[in-house]
Amino acid sequence: AVARPFLGLDVTINKEAGEEAVTVAPGETAQVTLSWVNNLDTPIQNAVIVARLSGLTIPGSSFQTAEGFYRSADKTILFDRTTTKGELAELRPGARGSVSFSFTVPAAADLVSVRDAMVNITVHAAGKRTGEANVPETLQSTAERSVKLASDVRIIGQGFYYQNPFGSVGPLPPRGDQETTYALVFTI
Repeated sequence: AVARPFLGLDVTINKEAGEEAVTVAPGETAQVTLSWVNNLDTPIQNAVIVARLSGLTIPGSSFQTAEGFYRSADKTILFDRTTTKGELAELRPGARGSVSFSFTVPAAADLVSVRDAMVNITVHAAGKRTGEANVPETLQSTAERSVKLASDVRIIGQGFYYQNPFGSVGPLPPRGDQETTYALVFTI
């Protein structure tokens, strides 16, 4: 049997749960919700949840959170008892809750030279519980999710007769029973 983690974590991005990467368009905001649950029969004390972003560089000014603290030095968002008004000080058995943050993906113009347009979010949670022998134990849990950037593809179609790169044949305007050729150029 597979056991549940002591402190269960779930990462939802733009209200999409699961393990698949979520696609966000350049310039849009990604709303990240970190849900937790105490799966133990005992309380967990002083829980700390840390979300670390890697991959595509997100400017620190684009992060927003009401319950956490963004540390620009290591690109992490920290949630603990001081940032959540005591919510993570003690997690009763079966208690559930969530914390959230958001960030804005850079605009398409800022992503011209980017090759791997993906943001990886790794979430670590830790807390303490008093074991059966009255010895404090540290509990840890981890969850991961990814955000892929949608391509900003534009297709422009143009028709040519006079500047036909293949050479134009036939009269313009076209006449019945006489062939006229055009060039259609698509720019992606």
